[in-house]
Formats: sequence, structure tokens, C-alpha cells
Amino acid sequence: MNIAIVDDNISTLSTLSGSIDWKALSIEEVYTAQSADEAMELFEKYPIDILLCDIEMPGTDGLTLVRTLRAAGNMAVCIFLTAHAEFDYARQAIELNSLDYILKPFSLQDVTEKLRSAVLLCRERAENSSYIKYGKLWISSQNALDRDSRKKLMPSENSEEHQGIHKAKEYMKEHYTEPITLNDIAAYTNYNPSYLSTIFRRHEGIPPLDYLTNIRIRQARLLLACKDFSISDVALMVGFQNISYFNKIFKRIVGQTPGEYKAGM
Repeated sequence: MNIAIVDDNISTLSTLSGSIDWKALSIEEVYTAQSADEAMELFEKYPIDILLCDIEMPGTDGLTLVRTLRAAGNMAVCIFLTAHAEFDYARQAIELNSLDYILKPFSLQDVTEKLRSAVLLCRERAENSSYIKYGKLWISSQNALDRDSRKKLMPSENSEEHQGIHKAKEYMKEHYTEPITLNDIAAYTNYNPSYLSTIFRRHEGIPPLDYLTNIRIRQARLLLACKDFSISDVALMVGFQNISYFNKIFKRIVGQTPGEYKAGM
């Protein structure tokens, strides 16, 4: 696990990089930068998991740096440092999904505690990512029909509508673990979202997103039969980020809560 510390004050950089027990935090590499531009170079060269970043810096400030990283898809765990307890800073930090906000002058103990939380979050993300990959592999091994078999069961008509619906269904089967939307599905099929919804409902009897939900719940039932996975693990594997919402949808479709269903297996 690696960290980048960004602060235009060289004394602060020296204190943070040289006084914290990085080994105890399981952090292997500590990179430092005195500006947002230097920090961007670090992110381009190295895999960085945690960012400890000052907000007030000459030129590009810390908030803009993280906003740029987020726009590029980088979700490194971020902790901001600032000498000013301003509400707008806190608001923007929250919007950027930062983990925390530390006021200067800070204590090394406080920074260490925040970093410990960041390390735990990184581990949780890695574990969740592994669960998703493991879950997809496990489900794949349990499916009775392979791709060729599914093709044989497709309607014999080779109309453009059937091809579009088939593409939509395949896309949902491949991406159900992700937070996909109707617009995502429509873009993949090159259809207008409204038109796709209309023809999908005509052929399948339900809207595309209901079909996606059914895929997720069907796969959840398979996973709940495996004792290795908890209910929260299963929810994450099949694309639900909110456990309460997963419980609600599962009960609506299956007639039992996930816990009741798992207990009866």
C-alpha cells in the first residue's frame, strides 16, 4: 500500500514523512510533492492508494487536485489538511468522497489515527473487489447454460429488434455487478433509452431495469446457497450498494428476506 503526501510547506512534508511509523500502518512507499502538478506526476508514475493533501497551496489547490483525480477515475482514499475551518472546504471535501479533514496545527497521533482508518478502507475496498470477482466466477461455474446454449434458445427471428434486445440482455448479464443505468444499456445497443424500454417491454413483458433486477436477485439466490458468503457480501456481489434496499427488493421478489432464504437452504 502506498501514500502520497502533498503540501507546499517543506517542513510539514518532512514532519509527516519522517515521524510516522509507516511500517506499523502497512504502508510500503511514501511519496511527497510540494504542488498539485508534482502530485499528478506521482499518480501517473506510481499506484497510490492514499492521498494526504493540503488544501491551500499556490497555483492549483488540493480540492482542485482531487477533483481532477476523480474526473480521471482515480478513487484514492483522500485525507485533507487545512489551516482554516471553513464550511465550504468541508462541503467540497465531502462532495469529493474524501475520508476526513484535519485542521492545522495537527498532532501526529491524530494524523496516524486518520491514516489507520484510510488503510482499513483500502483493505475493505480490495476485499470487496475480490468478492465481486470471486462471486462472478462462482456464479459462472454454477450456470447450467453456456453462451452457445443460450443462443440456441433465442427466438429464430433475426430482426433488428431481437438483436437489440439480445444485446441489452447480454450487457446486463455481463455488467449486473456494476451500477449501470438505462442510459448505459441503451448506449450499448445504440438505441434511444425510451425506444429500448418500449421494445424490451413488448418482447419481454417487463422494462429493462426490472429484467436487470431479476438477474441480480437470481444470482443472489445462488450465492446465498453458499455458506462462505454473508448477506452483505452477496448484496455487493450482485450490484447492490445499499443492504437495506437489497433486503427490500429480495423480499418483494422472492417472498422472503435474504436471511430467511439463507436459513432455509
